[in-house]
Amino acid sequence: MLLRANGVIESLEEGGLVLAFAPDAPYLAASVTVNPGDRLLLYTDGLLEAADLRGAFFGDKRLFESLRAAAALGLPAALTHLIGDLNAWRGPNALLTDDVTLIAIALRTDTFSDA
Repeated sequence: MLLRANGVIESLEEGGLVLAFAPDAPYLAASVTVNPGDRLLLYTDGLLEAADLRGAFFGDKRLFESLRAAAALGLPAALTHLIGDLNAWRGPNALLTDDVTLIAIALRTDTFSDA
């Protein structure tokens, strides 16, 4: 997911597996322009497939809602918010059946110049 500095969230689906390895997985080249202030969130399928006690998945819709709600937060606080939303939705007694791995990258605005 690419979280733009202006609050727009883009799902990046081209390319293939990023945080997992499969010998027969196809990989495609794709590019996207990132700008200062944009953030990139990489995650494993365990995030979307985390289930509550009824067996319903956290899913894309809840992920987008959580990211939208945390858009104005700094990166550590946004990740804490997302994990909090996931845990609150699952409930205290639901077990994870897969890993939930998150990698967040922030593009700092002070590292660029017009030169």
